[in-house]
Order: sequence, then C-alpha cells, then structure tokens
Amino acid sequence: MLLRVARAGFARQVVKVFAAATLGCIAYPAWATSWELSPSVELSETYSDNISLRPAGQEESWYVTQFTPGLALTADGRRLDLSLNYRLQNLFYAREGSRRFRANHQLQARMNSEPMRELLFFDANASIRQQVLDADGNIGQGNIAFSSGLTDIATISLLPYAKKRLGHWSVAELRYTHDRVMYLDYRARDSVSNAIAVSLIDAKPVDRWSWRLGYWLRTVDYSEARRPNERREKINVGLGYDLSSKISLNGAVGYEDNEYESASGAFALSGNYWNLGLNWRPTRRTNVAAGGGRRFFGTVWNLGITHRTRRITISGSYSQQLSTRRQYILGLETDEQGNVLIDLDTFRPITVRIPFDSVFIRKRGQKGIINGVRNSTVSPGADGDYCDYAVSAPGRAND
Repeated sequence: MLLRVARAGFARQVVKVFAAATLGCIAYPAWATSWELSPSVELSETYSDNISLRPAGQEESWYVTQFTPGLALTADGRRLDLSLNYRLQNLFYAREGSRRFRANHQLQARMNSEPMRELLFFDANASIRQQVLDADGNIGQGNIAFSSGLTDIATISLLPYAKKRLGHWSVAELRYTHDRVMYLDYRARDSVSNAIAVSLIDAKPVDRWSWRLGYWLRTVDYSEARRPNERREKINVGLGYDLSSKISLNGAVGYEDNEYESASGAFALSGNYWNLGLNWRPTRRTNVAAGGGRRFFGTVWNLGITHRTRRITISGSYSQQLSTRRQYILGLETDEQGNVLIDLDTFRPITVRIPFDSVFIRKRGQKGIINGVRNSTVSPGADGDYCDYAVSAPGRAND
C-alpha cells in the first residue's frame, strides 16, 4: 500500500510541473488552437510458463490480467503544439493459491510553443516509465515480469529560448535548459541540471564563408552527498566554406573545462579541442556529413547520412561524446505509451550496461526510418538498429 501511495505522489509531481508550464503558455487568447481529448481502455490476458525468464528448474508460471485506462490530449495551433499520453497499467497476477498486483504510471508528454512570435520560444517534455537498471540481471518479459531491476523513472525538461536577428549580418540565440531525473527507489541518484547556451551565427555568408561563435555551461546537482556534482563549460569558434553547391567544409576550435570526480582524485579534465568536417549533398534528397577531431580524452569521429524519398526518410549516424547515466535516461528510446522499446528477438528492453556514477565516453551508432506522413519512427530492434558502448573516460573507472 505504501508503495502505491509513493508511486501516485511520484506521478503527480511530474504532471504538475508539466501542466504548469503548459498552462503558462496557453494563456494567450490570440492563439488559435484545436484541442482533442481521447480516453481509452485496454484489457488483455497473458499466460506465461516462465514469466521472469529464469533458468531451467526455476520457472514461474502466472496468469496476468492487464487493465489499462488511458487519456490522450493533443493541441494543434499556429503557436502551440502539444501531445500528452497517460496510462495507468494495472497488472493482476494469479495462480493457484497466490495473488499479486502492481500498478505502473506511464506518461509521455511534449510541448512546443512560441509565446512571442519570432522571438521567444518555450519547449517542455515529461515522461514516467519503467526501466531495468541492471542489464545483466534477470530482466524477464517487459513490464509484466517479476524483476528486481525494474524501477519507475520520471523526467521533466523545460527549455525557454530566444532568437533575434541582428540586422542583416547575424542571428543571436540564448537558451536555458532545466531538467530533472527522478527514481522511485533509492538505488539510483535523483539529479537536477541547469544549462545555458549562447550563440552568434552568421546570417549572411560572404564569398562562401560562414562563421559561428558559441558558449555553453551545464551544472548537474545530485541529491546524494556521496555523488559529487558536475560542471562542464565550452567556448568555441566555427568556420565554414562552400567548395561548391554540393560540397562544403566546416571546422571549429575551442576550449572546454570539465569538473567531475575521477578515480585519480583529479577534478579538472580540461583542454583545447578541434574538429574538421565535410558535408556532401549529391542530390536534393541525400546528405552525407563526416568529420573528426581531438578532445582531451582522445580522437573523436562522427558520421551522418540522410536520404529522403516522397514518403520516408532513411538515416544513419555515429557519434562519440562524454555522457552520464542521467543523459542516457533523458534520451531513452520509448514507444508512444512511454514504454521502453523491446527487442523483438529477445523480448527484453533495449538497454545497455551503464555505470551509475561515471562520466563515460558514449559511442553510439544508429539507423532508422521515419514515415514522413505520420512522422513516426520505426522501433530500434525491428527495422532499425540501436547500439551503445559505454567505456570509462580517462582517469575514471566503471562502477
């Protein structure tokens, strides 16, 4: 009973923050917006003779009844685009002489708005979902399995930003981001992040040249005292040159100052960095971008390929960057109901082994298909591939 009460309060906290941000943006009577509210109910029955995918001799068989009421809210207007999908997944387990029950809150919400036309913008995202923390543990079949590694995770991101054209020569942009990652239990650490980004971009390239100036600062505060806070700061200058209408070069140089705990006890992992890239547009529908450079932890590479047809967009990418578990959670792939995507070959959540307390180098390769009519992505593990490799950054050991 106490667990159910905790989960309810956990869900309300996220919904209240997202609702407050939404109401603040729709309080403009001039916005012409069409609203649609769609309730739903889902009822299903499942039988499994090995619900947690345990080894031979340890199997458990259960009948599982799922009763899931839901509510979908959408808004479509000139200056507001909103989508909110909430479900309460009630799971009733039964077998001879035994009964169990679990309720899962599931939320996927996003909002894009323009409070002041062509000047001030505001985006927001929120989610509540269940995720397996230990990819090496006994995962089982999605949410219906009995898994000690399955936990509720809530995220909320608020992004106000301003863009202003300065005469005919540049565009200035100021962004502020506030996000939170919250866990129901105490095996992981809640965290709050604040970031500011300032950029000045060339709006009128001269003689095929273009330029960009940028500054970025992010701090991350963890609720548990044993986990030191993080701070990352960057400043850079970028240049571009068009060799032709189809080929262009780009590059950047800058300085980064990072502070996070390392195994050696050093807190400053800083240094100059640079990168060079090539962008090739063989046709109007195809774009290839590739590049490489050097950061304080070593050589980095990136690749991006996009091809568009009348109905679909096919893409592939590879990148390397510093990351943390909270950044992974904020960008986790989910379906329309907010459930973590399931690998159709293994019927397990698509997840990887990621250390809790490490800043690590994330090497990510991805390919996918986007339906241009419905704007929906094909799930990784089905027609798209998703892979992640987490390795420790210099001076930092995996936990």
